[in-house]
Amino acid sequence: MSIEVNWLESRILLYRLVPPFTWEELNQSLSQAITMVKAVPEKEVGTLLEVRGIISIPHGSLQRGSQVLNLKPPNAGPVVLVQAHPVIKAFCGMVKMLHPPIGKLIYFADDRASGLLLLRRVLKTKRPVQE
Repeated sequence: MSIEVNWLESRILLYRLVPPFTWEELNQSLSQAITMVKAVPEKEVGTLLEVRGIISIPHGSLQRGSQVLNLKPPNAGPVVLVQAHPVIKAFCGMVKMLHPPIGKLIYFADDRASGLLLLRRVLKTKRPVQE
């Protein structure tokens, strides 16, 4: 599988998308990530999303993203996209306009190390998840 989802730290998921991958693989990995986040409801979980090499947005991504938002656990927190292509950044800009609460959770970093530092800082400044 060209998608990897695992714990990097106790509150941080590493989600690596390595093209090419299929919608089926993406859906399967999203289900896995959601299950992992739901397993620790007392913690806000951030995601380090490595997207290097992704240079286009597949047809239907916005609609699929809206569906995924309905599945987002309450403790799913910020996402730092690592090595995002300008096309991906532009897509995220559109998401920020269409879904401002989700847009406030999206950040960018040039590499894994700086992304991890940013994610730790953002998680540290947020209040604990309330049920």
